Amino acid sequence: MVLADKFAIGLSNEFDIDDLTIKILKVIRPDIYDNISRMQYFERLLKDSRQYMISNKDFSKITRIPPVRHEKLSTQMSARLKLAHNAIKDVDLRSYEAYEEDFRRSTNIDREIIITELLVAVYLDCINKRKMSLEEKTTLYVHTLSLGNNEKPANFSSNEWIEFSEIIKNYANDINANIVMEYKF
Repeated sequence: MVLADKFAIGLSNEFDIDDLTIKILKVIRPDIYDNISRMQYFERLLKDSRQYMISNKDFSKITRIPPVRHEKLSTQMSARLKLAHNAIKDVDLRSYEAYEEDFRRSTNIDREIIITELLVAVYLDCINKRKMSLEEKTTLYVHTLSLGNNEKPANFSSNEWIEFSEIIKNYANDINANIVMEYKF
């Protein structure tokens, strides 16, 4: 508290409350300050980066698979994942076992399941607008996973694509799918 008082006494128009908070954190909790700095750095990198499409094979060459952190899921979590997997298994060709294993690697499995349930609901709302081919469903699945950040492909009309993007936008209000950096301390 003494440190905060010292900063408060010296507070002038050149500092705002966020700056003060950061300065205090830097002194009293350097670990939190380092994490915030790292997250801000990655946010700037993401903001200034370009989007590219790469194959799963190429992606697996440049990424490291995290370890399985949860040996077993509760019955309720397994049931929720099975529902999600069954809804998308025509466009996501992973077996249920591989699908579940991916979730067991997450540090925050509850958050991941909630996001997945919302994304699957978006996907189902979109594909139920009309009868669709497997190619169209796959395109919509990718569009859903990108939270609507894809360009319109040739196999959908502009009005359909706008409608799909609106569905995604309406659900995205409840999806905090920003990249979460997982650190090991």
